[in-house]
Amino acid sequence: MPSCAVRPPSIGSTVPLRDRDLRHKRIVLCVEDISRPTPTRVYFGALLDYLIDHGATPENMIILFGLGVHRDMTPEEARQKLGDVNLRGIPWHNHAFHDEKKLAHLGVTSRGTHVSVNHQLVKADLIITVGAIEPHLLLGFGGGCKMLIPGLASAQTIAENHM
Repeated sequence: MPSCAVRPPSIGSTVPLRDRDLRHKRIVLCVEDISRPTPTRVYFGALLDYLIDHGATPENMIILFGLGVHRDMTPEEARQKLGDVNLRGIPWHNHAFHDEKKLAHLGVTSRGTHVSVNHQLVKADLIITVGAIEPHLLLGFGGGCKMLIPGLASAQTIAENHM
């Protein structure tokens, strides 16, 4: 298959990921929780290899499970989701939708929705959502931007957004 002469830019950036200097960048990997069927374990190690090969360092990376208001994942469930890949010292955390100390309050939308998200997102130079975008019976679709809201938002933001 011939390659395209023009490649689209990365979403939210005019610079594709392959052309970014990832040294000294704080990277947040937002991963679906165990309730989603995406076989993340199949490709997660390759994603980490790619990022590290392009200058990212484990000490500047964090993995956040986008739980929304679901329960915390156990270490065994995290292993099932990510696979037996060597995380290279990259810490993973369950999103705490109810812990005010771990939320960043960003303001109120024109529709009156209070927006609070995991504080790690605000600190990040690069946010990568890891999961599938798929049809959802009640809500149109799942994945993509929904990894951030509702996945990594406060309970108030999730409730108001769903209204």
